[in-house]
Amino acid sequence: MSNDFCDLTAFMNWWFSNNRPVNIPLDNPVNIYDDFSNDVDAKKITCINLYRSGAYQVQLIVVPPNSTIRQHIHPNMDSYEVYNSGSLEVEVDGIVHGPGACPPIRVLPTSWHGAPKENVLAIEGGSFYSVQKWLNGHLPSCAGADWLGNDGSTKGHAVSSVEQLNKV
Repeated sequence: MSNDFCDLTAFMNWWFSNNRPVNIPLDNPVNIYDDFSNDVDAKKITCINLYRSGAYQVQLIVVPPNSTIRQHIHPNMDSYEVYNSGSLEVEVDGIVHGPGACPPIRVLPTSWHGAPKENVLAIEGGSFYSVQKWLNGHLPSCAGADWLGNDGSTKGHAVSSVEQLNKV
């Protein structure tokens, strides 16, 4: 595989048509984020890096039931969000997609997206692939690390797999 895709669409098509190859990066392959509920038992949204090459990356995002995600952008990431399982419903630039299976959804660096009504993304839980091209000289890491909320906040409270191992 070459890093020289003409664009993100070509990379996504290559990855899915080649049986979803795995090239897991050794640096922080798993990141876990609290959702935005006010619940003491906040849900844990898990981002698993499945493939990385150059500026391109694929993450599997696993969303527990009743998770909340406020509207946000990823200013240094262009992506397609591709349904995998469950009953996800996402709003991108004011358009609600889902619940469930739908075509890949393009999320540009300027596309506000998150949970639609009442900020619930997945009543039953679910998962999706985030097929990414990182921009502006930023190296791929985790979608949650390149986060700007609609209130101006940054995500900032992830726990990476390396940090988890260090706690044991």
